[in-house]
Amino acid sequence: MERFYDHLTGKLGAHITAVVTPSHIVRLMVALAEPTPEDTIIDPAVGTAGLLVAAAEYLREHHPRVGRDGGPRDHINNEAFTGVESDASLSRIATTNLRLHGVQNATIVNRDSLAEPSDGHGSEASNPDLFSLVLANPP
Repeated sequence: MERFYDHLTGKLGAHITAVVTPSHIVRLMVALAEPTPEDTIIDPAVGTAGLLVAAAEYLREHHPRVGRDGGPRDHINNEAFTGVESDASLSRIATTNLRLHGVQNATIVNRDSLAEPSDGHGSEASNPDLFSLVLANPP
């Protein structure tokens, strides 16, 4: 299923508004960032969530307890990943991509993080203290 999704998003790349970062660049960016199981990660231009998916895969590969232990597994599934995307269709694609790659409850906020950095209501994307790591390839 993951391969199908990756194939589909690759084929759609020319038809969607997001710039799809090549997977080898995404993996390099994540490896350089060295996320830990305790990190709370945001991508303010999430697109299809490629960076967040790669971060989740990195965590599972380099920190095997993430997939087994309740605390780290729950953190990864529920709190570790936030994305902000101005395109509603891409927001849905990002959510689907994360779920297909084992992240069940990531927070994907539908708004323009560059034009609207804060909604004035204390949302998760407007409080920089909530995040320990930013992964992004902004447009």
